[in-house]
Amino acid sequence: MAEKGEQRYYVMSRVNRVFAISSIIMFATFIWMFVDDYDREWKHFQREFRKLDISKTRDVLSSADLQNAVDAVAQVEADLEIRKMVSQEFAKTITELKAVSDKANQDYQFRKSEYEAAKYRYENQRGHGHEGQKQKAEMDKLFGEMEALRLKNEKAATDLESASAEMMKKQDAIRALNDSAAALARKAAVLQRKLANMDPENMSLLAKIGNAIRDMPLLDFLNPSYKIEQVVVPDVTDNLNFLRVPSVDRCQTCHQGLMRPEFAEDAQPFKTHPKLDLFLSSASPHPVEEFGCASCHLGRGRGTSFLMSIHRPSSHEQEEEWKAKYGWYLYHYWETPMLPTKYTEAGCLNCHSHATELRGAEKLNLGLQVIEKAGCYGCHNISRYLGRSKPGPSLRKIAAKTSKDWTYRWILNPKSFRHNTWMPRFFDQSNNSSDEQKARSRQEIHAMVAYLFQFSDTHAMASMAMPGDPARGEKILATTGCYGCHLQEDKTHFDKDRSAFIRTNTTSDMIRRMQGPELTGLATKTSADWVYNWIRNPHAFSPNTRMPDLRLTDQEAADVTAYLMQNRNEEFNTEIPPLDEKILNGIMLEFLAKNMTNAQAKETIEKSSQAQKLEFTGRKLIGTYGCFGCHEIPGFDTAMPIGTELTEEGSKPVSKLDFGYIHDIGHNNYDWFTQKLKEPRIFDRERVLAPLDKLRMPNFDLSDTEIDAVVTAIVGFVKPSVKAEKMFPRTPKNLVVEQGQRLVREYNCQGCHIIEGRGGSIRPVIREAVMKYEGVESDVFDAPWLTNVNPPNLISTGQKIRAEWLYDFIRDPAMARPRPWLNVRMPSFGFRDAELNTLVYYFAAVETPTMILSELRHPDPSSAEVAAGRQLVDDLGCATTCHIIGAKTPLSGSNTWAPDLALAGKRLRADWIVKWIRNPAAFYPGVRMPANLDGGTPDEEKQLQALRDYLVTAQ
Repeated sequence: MAEKGEQRYYVMSRVNRVFAISSIIMFATFIWMFVDDYDREWKHFQREFRKLDISKTRDVLSSADLQNAVDAVAQVEADLEIRKMVSQEFAKTITELKAVSDKANQDYQFRKSEYEAAKYRYENQRGHGHEGQKQKAEMDKLFGEMEALRLKNEKAATDLESASAEMMKKQDAIRALNDSAAALARKAAVLQRKLANMDPENMSLLAKIGNAIRDMPLLDFLNPSYKIEQVVVPDVTDNLNFLRVPSVDRCQTCHQGLMRPEFAEDAQPFKTHPKLDLFLSSASPHPVEEFGCASCHLGRGRGTSFLMSIHRPSSHEQEEEWKAKYGWYLYHYWETPMLPTKYTEAGCLNCHSHATELRGAEKLNLGLQVIEKAGCYGCHNISRYLGRSKPGPSLRKIAAKTSKDWTYRWILNPKSFRHNTWMPRFFDQSNNSSDEQKARSRQEIHAMVAYLFQFSDTHAMASMAMPGDPARGEKILATTGCYGCHLQEDKTHFDKDRSAFIRTNTTSDMIRRMQGPELTGLATKTSADWVYNWIRNPHAFSPNTRMPDLRLTDQEAADVTAYLMQNRNEEFNTEIPPLDEKILNGIMLEFLAKNMTNAQAKETIEKSSQAQKLEFTGRKLIGTYGCFGCHEIPGFDTAMPIGTELTEEGSKPVSKLDFGYIHDIGHNNYDWFTQKLKEPRIFDRERVLAPLDKLRMPNFDLSDTEIDAVVTAIVGFVKPSVKAEKMFPRTPKNLVVEQGQRLVREYNCQGCHIIEGRGGSIRPVIREAVMKYEGVESDVFDAPWLTNVNPPNLISTGQKIRAEWLYDFIRDPAMARPRPWLNVRMPSFGFRDAELNTLVYYFAAVETPTMILSELRHPDPSSAEVAAGRQLVDDLGCATTCHIIGAKTPLSGSNTWAPDLALAGKRLRADWIVKWIRNPAAFYPGVRMPANLDGGTPDEEKQLQALRDYLVTAQ
């Protein structure tokens, strides 16, 4: 109601009060908004970092080290003055010596001219029939004087040269001292200047006022002390609503110490980034300006707060800590949240998607090895493994190898026979462990075994012609190289929660030594005849096997067989239930009902014999469980993998992962992958499903270490977010290296050899064998033994070995033995021509700038150079001390022997021989080969070439 006399429907005084209150609220809100915007979270981090930086700088300036450095500068300056005085004295001496040398040379030249004139007069007299006694006497006199002057001239020149060389050394020392003093002075000046710029206690009053003004609101856009630091990375893109935009990284805004080594021991967010030689620094392969941070770590690079950068905790404990400290919560609206620290290496595959191994990414490397060993690519298409051979043994001739009973028990529970096997468990899992389901599972196994044996090919086997000696067999296994691929009994533990034996402390070396199965319990599994024939010629039984031929004699094969057949697994005796045709009919009905009516299916079952039922059901079950993904099985040569493709599984949105009714794991991909690997069938819990609709992934009983590693790899299987220009270049040379590395991995060459700095996994086993069978004590098992009893380190093979010889040797290692004292044998793998070429090109490419495949030199064996080289070999004692030459062995023990020089001409590249003799340590650090000749003089260079020519022609 309006006041009296006013023509309005409100009370003005009330309006004024409302307006005043709302204005105050609006002003307060504006101030709050302004303060909140000005006082950003990242500024707090930068202030803390500045305090930390000031503290560290003060510590350095007040440290004894810096005081010692200041004292060192004074000492350097004193030394410098002394050296300059000495240098000046030397300069005077050199001037005097030069004058003496010039005078001696002049006298010599004058006397030489007089001698030449006297010589001419004598020859002229003799030419005209005179004796020229006077002229001869004069000539002889001048010759004697000339020789004396020549010696004097040489001594003067030598004295001058020595003094000049000494002068140069002193000048170099002066320069080094100057540089040292300057560096120390610069360091102190930089620290003082740094403190003056950022430490209020060291600033002038004007500097303090200036700093305060430039950080004031509205003025801080000019040049503030605290500011957002960012890099724009155009070759790494973010996908924003189907639009690819350049990545912007602001991580350094908070992570101020990323590239400063002095913060290596501090806590986040100020901690130095690890491995600066590999990441972030301008000298590394991944400078921050070109790759940023989010290309590896993911997350939201544009974010400037802890939450909006989309950090993800590595554990529940860390999650609780973040909630309390930063108010963290799960942000659902960013598809690529930051990887937890333990999965950071997954980011490497964004650019290195085809790499076999990556330097500095050990967990990722292990994950890839576990994926390959477990044969994940058999059921899941993964583009990096296309064309790779099946990981499991061929089952085409299973009837010749083992029995139906053993196969039944093996399929039911492989761990009960070999606790560390990579064969997974399909049955008695969380979704098929009821009594009814177990009864069904036992009949399924009957059907699969029946199918495998019905279609098994025959295999003719020779009987052992002689008895074997188990003791000799044990030694052969330990010393010839078998344990480079086969583990001796592994140390494991029983995990009660997982109810299975699992491997612990898995390493890359361990997986290399698990290329083949553990050699226990063979007498329970197969016959002595099969083991004997398999050892003698594995490819006769399975042409595609990766088991090589060690070219054992019949007696050696019999000895190994005798040793292996001593071992039985008496506990592998699970009772096998009889065939239940009723249950078998029910399983068959389920398969038939998918393609025909129920009545038609029942009619088909009634007309089928028991053998036909087993064949049909066995075939269907093998296809359902995907057994053909790991094994060659008749009838499944063209079958397609049954699992989800994993090529870009890390990029799959979390919304497309079926969590079912499992609520106690994190809602993210890595926790889902972890749970899937720990208990593959768990997501069927609480669901009502027909048997054929249930999850089928088997349980590999991976350890926590293995699961973490595999999850790291799968998280890294992503759709690349970087442009092709930034990905590891797939040049022809790099493709050759990539293909070679895959072949080396597939055939486990690194089980015996060190290649590219990795491998040699067999070495601890050989060490034990040498100590056991040769009586060498552990305390004398030093470098010579280590070098000479192990397969060679294949460093610089591409520079060292001629391509033609390398090709022939890998194809047929029996053609030559460069190291005949080695017990470990280079096996015959039966490589195809294409694989041989790949390996030769790989070794030529991996350590050389260009791939040089051919280099020949044919010196004349009767030349003086070859003769001189032969004499040098004798003089240096190469053959008597170290090297074998054909049938001639050195006088020393075999632990000091070196490769056969009679093979050098065919085996070694001539240019490498010269480089090797000149500086062996440049190729093999710590090598026993001495640098007898370094080519430092013309004579030594000729000797190097003479040695090369002799070795190239040696027989």
